[in-house]
Amino acid sequence: MKNKNLREIFREEWEKFKRLENLENKIERNNGILLKTFQEHKSLFDWSDRSDTSVLCLAVLDNNTFISGSKDNIIKIWNIEKGISTKTFQGHTHYIFCLAVIDNNTFISGSHDNTIKLWNIDKGISTKTFLGHTDSVRCLAVLDNNTFISGSGDYTIKLWNRGKGITTKTFQGHTKWVNCLAVIDNNTFISGSDDNTIKLWNIDKGISSKTFQGHTNWVYCLAVLDKNTFISGSHDNTIKLWNIDKGISSKTFQGHAHYVACLAVLENNTFISGSGCFERENKFHPKKVSAYYVEKLKYLYFVAVSEQRGTLSPLLLNSGYPSLAQMHTPQNFQFS
Repeated sequence: MKNKNLREIFREEWEKFKRLENLENKIERNNGILLKTFQEHKSLFDWSDRSDTSVLCLAVLDNNTFISGSKDNIIKIWNIEKGISTKTFQGHTHYIFCLAVIDNNTFISGSHDNTIKLWNIDKGISTKTFLGHTDSVRCLAVLDNNTFISGSGDYTIKLWNRGKGITTKTFQGHTKWVNCLAVIDNNTFISGSDDNTIKLWNIDKGISSKTFQGHTNWVYCLAVLDKNTFISGSHDNTIKLWNIDKGISSKTFQGHAHYVACLAVLENNTFISGSGCFERENKFHPKKVSAYYVEKLKYLYFVAVSEQRGTLSPLLLNSGYPSLAQMHTPQNFQFS
């Protein structure tokens, strides 16, 4: 039998994926499987346009609305019930790496064009552009309605005043890209970097008060459990639990076969993780799950991003906090 080329394999797997979408109306709301696919960002599978337009980031506005950023330089707002994009935000000139919500009408975005933009949702426009980083803005975290922080490929973290539109402080200490940020309290945050470390920062003093070492490769993601505990995911395929006061890793979680790309906390003793996945036998799977977000609402939505498809696929789980054994996903989405 003739060997299939890569395009033929992609086409076949894409048709399988589309058939899964047609099952939507037959799926009960609490079965914990694929509920809806949101697709308007350009995809690798638009055969008239083979450019890579992966969806890179998500942020939740409310129980029926979220926003997405993509390699097509565009941000979209989505209505979950209707399954459609209701507004498109344009202004960045390169990839959208990160999003953060300030209030129900305002969010910020960070881009590979080295800028951060402030957006008004009702008006659908950018009302302010923040300049200062000399490389891509890779992560954002909101401290309060007027203050946020950003991490960059220029190895720095910046503190911004939203009202004045300026950076009020620059935090230096990492020696490679800053990939992730997480807020502990209004004067403390942590950062993860390609230098394999995590740093604890004091905002008032503008210094790193502690460095957490233990990962043997890039730190991709962080999530805070409580004021003295957080978890980190790394390119070394592990997740580590950290005690802030002691400055040590108290536990290492192993099980992923590839890098840990994202983390989300369900409750203080439970979290979920997403991992890169590379198949070597001509089987098609997403390159990685690059982000997901958990929000405890009437139902629990688990939003996963396939970096190769340019699509968003929320998985609706049973209300409350499910165990990992209750999570069922289509074969197209593999997390380890």
